[in-house]
Amino acid sequence: MSVHRKRSPARKGRNAAVRSHARTANPKDLIGSTKVLISTLPAAGIIHGAHAMMDGKRKYHQYNWRAKKVTASIYVDAMYRHIMDWFEGEERAEDSLVHHLGHVIGCAAILLDAQETGNLLDDRPIVGDGKLASRLLDRLRHLIKEVESRPTPRKKRTP
Repeated sequence: MSVHRKRSPARKGRNAAVRSHARTANPKDLIGSTKVLISTLPAAGIIHGAHAMMDGKRKYHQYNWRAKKVTASIYVDAMYRHIMDWFEGEERAEDSLVHHLGHVIGCAAILLDAQETGNLLDDRPIVGDGKLASRLLDRLRHLIKEVESRPTPRKKRTP
């Protein structure tokens, strides 16, 4: 038998999507409501990421990225490969049967952990202010808009 709790009715108005998690004057509620809401990360992401970490534990030993420093580009390359495989229609990695996006989450988690613990060998390219990609995407957006506003050229018929 499944027990479901009743959801509170949707709020109306400007702040309909915003709700306070502090419904009482309990000091723990008041303090807890000001912290990062870890529960907002979808369970599917947590579970698939954990599944990828289990595969990493089997292959490389648990917490290997803390025992030795990790190179950023190695994990970024792995994430790109998994994203491309998933985008091309393959749901799970052939070797591990782990969802490709779970591997992406696992790699991102390791990069974040290594960065936070000082265990990251940061070999990212040197970019002035770190805004190269945003500027390039913005510039291309304007070019794409310009091209799309032009009339579509007609193809010449071949005899």
